[in-house]
Amino acid sequence: NGCNYVNGNLSVEGQNDLRMDNMITTMKMCQDAPYEYLINLAVSDVRSYSARQEGPITFLDLKGADGRTILVLRRHNMDFLNGAWKITDLNGAPLVPADGEEPATMTINIPDMKIHGTTGCNIFNGTLFIDPDKVDSMQFINIITTRMGCPPGAHETEFLLGLEGVETAKSVGKDSIAMYSTDGKEIFKMVRIEMTQDEDM
Repeated sequence: NGCNYVNGNLSVEGQNDLRMDNMITTMKMCQDAPYEYLINLAVSDVRSYSARQEGPITFLDLKGADGRTILVLRRHNMDFLNGAWKITDLNGAPLVPADGEEPATMTINIPDMKIHGTTGCNIFNGTLFIDPDKVDSMQFINIITTRMGCPPGAHETEFLLGLEGVETAKSVGKDSIAMYSTDGKEIFKMVRIEMTQDEDM
């Protein structure tokens, strides 16, 4: 509820009936949690729900006995990022491998919240983080790489700095996504890599 954890019983009856009963919370003192008490009351007053989709985001409207919406929950759905991607643009410019570099790729696993790929020179692995307070949130943390020497002109440093700067991700076309910095600057653009049956095996 912005301060304490809330637990209770959930029951669903009929098509849209919803009850949350026997609610209990932890008792931590918080100085800046203006909605804590109101959220606790609202949860107990919920009697039904309805869901709506806006782009990749699902909203859940929780309603009271009079049908009035008293709470709105937002669920990020970043499943469109799942899969293997080839990086086509880096910081707004086409990413052309230097001599001795491989194409840069990124494999995103939303269920496991993991990322794996190659900068074109070294292999990297890391963890995904989705900030529930941000729309289209997608951040990469705990990035580790192998340490092979890279050829002159390699894009690895720029690539790794780009990973650290990513804040959001969006679908920008069929099998195409882009990732952006905090100020909305495009860092990566990529296209899906279609896996063949042999590669799947």
